[in-house]
Amino acid sequence: MDDPDRLIIDFIKDTMATYHIKPLKRLSQHFMVCSSLMDKMIQEAEIKESDIVVDVGAGLGVLSRKILPLAKEVILIEKDERFVYLLKKIFSSNSKVKIIKKDVLRFNFPSSCKVISNVPYSISSKFLFHLLNQEFKLAILTFQKEFGERLVAEIGNKKYGRLTVHARLKSCIIKLMEVPKNCFWPVPKVDSLLLKLEPKPKILTHLEEKTLTAITSAFFSNRNKKIRNSVNTLQEKLRSFNISKEILENVLSQLGVMEKRPFQVSVEEYREITQRIVEYI
Repeated sequence: MDDPDRLIIDFIKDTMATYHIKPLKRLSQHFMVCSSLMDKMIQEAEIKESDIVVDVGAGLGVLSRKILPLAKEVILIEKDERFVYLLKKIFSSNSKVKIIKKDVLRFNFPSSCKVISNVPYSISSKFLFHLLNQEFKLAILTFQKEFGERLVAEIGNKKYGRLTVHARLKSCIIKLMEVPKNCFWPVPKVDSLLLKLEPKPKILTHLEEKTLTAITSAFFSNRNKKIRNSVNTLQEKLRSFNISKEILENVLSQLGVMEKRPFQVSVEEYREITQRIVEYI
């Protein structure tokens, strides 16, 4: 471990020992201890002095201290009251810091903020879609490797699925680097991926989003079967809209996806399927 990393991990361990704090498994508490990883996240965020940056799961504020000299304001979101208490002590004299004790899934992000987070594994999916429904500028996030690979999977890949489709319709997702598990303490069982998310303009209405959810649920429940084998399932999931099987078959045939398998249908094709079906609702 490099010297800067040793200083970070010693600070975290010493502080937690002083206040008799232990990481909680139920909150997926693994603290980032690699200085070079933090520097990479900050570099990719392209933080300007006019930016508001939100650090989710701030822990002991090690990453936030690196962000502070660059940003207009840093908002620290922390659910664990033990760390909220310590963060208030650490940043007591800094007016650029705002500390909020809150479950991030109930937090409304400031418009056009930049988000940086080592996302707790236990809330990866919920956090992602909560964030994608906000008006943020960009996000630099670490996710468990398996989860991250599903987000960046290419069409035809076995990891391309519902998560891929829904997330990529809402954002441009870029893989920045793989992150070894020893960049965190306590060391998790798996490696992570560092991703950059840039939100796309909203293209689906609320009704279209509900319809897309039904479509991807129906298709990916039979991911290895051709789309034509899932039409009955789709009709059942859309039963409240009273759409006939004939209409669904016509839409899917016209768009040329009936003989494809769900993981062979592009994100754009899923959008087209959704919007065409909604025309009959």
